[in-house]
Amino acid sequence: MPLPRCDILLLPAEGLRRRFILSIPAEGFEAAVREKLEALRTSLAPVSPTPASPTPANLVPAAAAPELPSPEDTARRFGRGVRDGLARDIANEAAAQLIRRDALRPAEPPRFDPLAPGPAGEVRVAVSFEVMPRVTPPDLAGITLPEEAAEPGATEVDHACAALGLSRGRGEDAPPGHVAAAGEVALVRIRARRLTMAPDLLPNPRAEGASVTDGRPPRGWGLAWRKEGIAAVVGQNEEDGRPSLDIRVNGVVSPRVTPTVAFGWAGGAALLPPLRVGEEVVLAGRWRLLAGALPPGMRASALIEEGDASEKVLARAAGDVAAPQLAPLAGQLFTARFTVTQADTVALRPALRLRPTTECEASFILRLSGVRLMRLPAASDTGAGAGTAPGIVAMMAAGATAGVAVETAAGTAAGAVAGAVPGAVALAAAGTAPGAPVGAVSGTAPAASPGATPAAPPEAISEAEALPALEHDLLALPVGGADAPGLPPGLAARLGGCRVGDTLVHDLALPFATLPGPGEARLHVTVQRLLQPPKVDEALAAHLGERDLAALRARVAAALRERRRDAAALRRRRALVDAILARSDVLAPQILVDQVQAPRQATLRERIAAGRLSQEEHAAGMDALLAALRRDCERAVRAELLLNALRRPGEPAPDPASAVPEQRHQLLLDRLIAGLAPAGTPAERSAPRAEAVPAGAAEGAPGAAR
Repeated sequence: MPLPRCDILLLPAEGLRRRFILSIPAEGFEAAVREKLEALRTSLAPVSPTPASPTPANLVPAAAAPELPSPEDTARRFGRGVRDGLARDIANEAAAQLIRRDALRPAEPPRFDPLAPGPAGEVRVAVSFEVMPRVTPPDLAGITLPEEAAEPGATEVDHACAALGLSRGRGEDAPPGHVAAAGEVALVRIRARRLTMAPDLLPNPRAEGASVTDGRPPRGWGLAWRKEGIAAVVGQNEEDGRPSLDIRVNGVVSPRVTPTVAFGWAGGAALLPPLRVGEEVVLAGRWRLLAGALPPGMRASALIEEGDASEKVLARAAGDVAAPQLAPLAGQLFTARFTVTQADTVALRPALRLRPTTECEASFILRLSGVRLMRLPAASDTGAGAGTAPGIVAMMAAGATAGVAVETAAGTAAGAVAGAVPGAVALAAAGTAPGAPVGAVSGTAPAASPGATPAAPPEAISEAEALPALEHDLLALPVGGADAPGLPPGLAARLGGCRVGDTLVHDLALPFATLPGPGEARLHVTVQRLLQPPKVDEALAAHLGERDLAALRARVAAALRERRRDAAALRRRRALVDAILARSDVLAPQILVDQVQAPRQATLRERIAAGRLSQEEHAAGMDALLAALRRDCERAVRAELLLNALRRPGEPAPDPASAVPEQRHQLLLDRLIAGLAPAGTPAERSAPRAEAVPAGAAEGAPGAAR
């Protein structure tokens, strides 16, 4: 069927995006629609079965011929789809004519957006598509790449020799009072016991029902300011065997707009026998920052609401706990101990809150794991709570008692804070605007220390039998080093800042090694000795198997020279790519940038979920990380276009295993660099490759002693 004639209004290009508005005359378009609908109506006629051969059984009067659907019924059922499909076909043909006329190379299929009808009823469609740029190879004349010295200095060689010796079990004891630092080795004694915890009262302890798609919290939980886009669930992951929930906070927060996570009402059979006034409960769990940083002055609080049978709030209490830090979950256990104050309380709802002191921008990802509400004997039985403000016995975080704030709100319904979602804890003081902070919280809990774990109330979390399989009399761990197979995850990273004689508590999720799970073990890790890199002398050379100190230095210098040469070659390739990009104004099609960014952004999310961001990345914040990722992807696409234009016929194709231009086009870049400047002296180019030697930090044999 011939398509109706139409008008095309070309719009100014936006970078590589071509745009036009297609206007299809109403009369011709409607005639084409009617023709398509009639053809469709005819094709919908049912077919009567025809007997294969006449038999007495089928010699019966013929049934009436089936009727065709009416034109009106066909239009009602299929009219919209036919109209949309016809408009798309006409727009596709118009785009194809434009592509042929201007010899364009589309980077993506055309996009269609319907517009309001024209003055005469014309059908109007906005059409756009990106095209590939026309790439002219840039002139490389005049590009110079500075040569870098490949010969390491004497100080660098000696540092590398000492680090090698330390990694091979030879070191010198640190002076008294020395604080452990990266690059040193700690000899530690480990004692281990299984942890036992009181039964968890919270509903949905496994955080089921959360949705990353729309940021919805787990079933029965509350997440304040989710609908406003400030807080959202962004992942359910696992760290050191502990299931966790990741929450992103991004936007403007204030004392009235406060990120809050509520964990659902604990009641019913979970609170049998009934609660009594003076009875104590403990809220415990772990949290940490995965990305970004808390705004200065933001305070972390634990909260609890007491409710009656209808879950009407009878009383609320709040107090500071240690704020989450950029440290493993194993070192960030928080606990908060409350007491029941109302005789009619039959349900409890705990929550965690992060409240800034002033309005500010916030951008961070918070990880929560293992949050539990546990029941304790009444205060009258234990003697706890004497002299403490009603509503809360003690707030325990990092081994210290924090100040408390308490309010009784009999007859006040839950969720009274304006803007709070159902399930979020709300605090409202009498005489203040809805959402204002309650009273004053006296004191501030100290920040969590990577070298110390808070002590928990013994009635709620206690140590049980010893676990000899995890115990060591003397274990060598690199301070600040990465996890090694068979060793407790996260332990080596927490040793920085310790002194000889210090004991830190490190919790470990089970199963681990030969120990079954689920559950947790608590390790008491005592630093026995701190070893620093040894003196570089003949004794060290002999320990490392060299005939003398000169031979050791020559061996280490060769390894450093090779390492520096490889690093310098990579920097020269990057400098050449930057110079080529600076000499061209070629644009990157955004559809190609999107394709490059998708896997890299997925890798970034995996690194965030695994807690592997560097301190610099944490300080930059999520928005800056994503912006930098976008710039790097645009650079990669532009480099791909330009380097392919510089490739000679028959030259090896790019390495498909890498997406980094300097690695993907290594052979091409090395050929171009060779044509710009010599890549070193003949002796450097022909030098044999030396045995790799660790330099700068001990990477050696953790677990050498037991």
